[in-house]
Amino acid sequence: MKACLWVVAVLTVASCSTGPDQSEVVEQISNQAIVPVLETAAVDLGHLAEAMGSFCDVPGAGTHQEAKDKWIEADRSWEMAEAVASSGPASMLRTVALVDYEPVSAAGIDELLASETKVDVDYVANRVASSRRGLGAIEYVLFRETDEAAQEGPCALGRSASVVARTAADDLVGAWEVAFDSGPAYVETFTSGMDTQDAIADIVGSIVGVFKQQTLFELGAGLGVTSPEPQAHAIVEGGAGTGAARLEAQLAAIEQALTAGEDVSLLELIRSRSPDVADEIAGRLDSARSTVSSIDEPLSSVLASDPGVLEALLEDLTRLRVLFEADVVSALDITLGFSDTDGDSG
Repeated sequence: MKACLWVVAVLTVASCSTGPDQSEVVEQISNQAIVPVLETAAVDLGHLAEAMGSFCDVPGAGTHQEAKDKWIEADRSWEMAEAVASSGPASMLRTVALVDYEPVSAAGIDELLASETKVDVDYVANRVASSRRGLGAIEYVLFRETDEAAQEGPCALGRSASVVARTAADDLVGAWEVAFDSGPAYVETFTSGMDTQDAIADIVGSIVGVFKQQTLFELGAGLGVTSPEPQAHAIVEGGAGTGAARLEAQLAAIEQALTAGEDVSLLELIRSRSPDVADEIAGRLDSARSTVSSIDEPLSSVLASDPGVLEALLEDLTRLRVLFEADVVSALDITLGFSDTDGDSG
């Protein structure tokens, strides 16, 4: 671990505490903020697949509502998982492309449903474009009129996509907990088989990627801040209208990754190097989560009726992005890879 020096006033230099042991920080993040979140996502995606099967086998208001409810639960769980585990095995296994590629192509799905193609699990897994499957496609199928959702084509797509997503999530959990790429479980690689600086860089890179996606490509573009004019379609939100819940899940996962281990958490490691940065991160994150939790309608409605709410949220998220990609990176002396910072979740 490198020595830590603080410059006080102009010429005075004093040593500072090194803070929590980095290997302990990585272990806590793995045990409390990655593996359990992945397990929950896999379980919830399994429940969604079961509910989709029940709805397609016995269409009705009850089974339809159950499938919708399970979709909402699975979507939240997956957003949390993707926020902290989009690198490592997820990249090689192409998990995001199988579970929740964004943006979904409504026109592409309509084209597929209008064709005479037999849609099954193998076809969805290996021959359907990522923008026509996953949670986005299931949402597109489910959150429409009951008689349309229960038709053979939409149900075949929704059922098959849910099985593919569940399998992909199970494979990702297996890679973390059992074995990965003909080697040991990735949790072993992450906690002890790789340099702790690199492991921490992976987590910080995932966090930066989430904030970039939110601020540059979604809210920023939706409000016209990062685009020539407002682009409402840039805000990721389908028929379920759960855009705010999606953001809340991402922020919850980031907070969990930051605070896992309490005294030996990533946030405390940052605090040991820069107290002001740690305090601002905590404050901005709390403010952002408070704003999101106050939104009880689709983001598209908020964008149209009260954009000031989203502007305030964007300010907090943008500041968080800058804090992590500049101040945290500098304080922890880490380097982020291109894939960590390009902001492309799909």
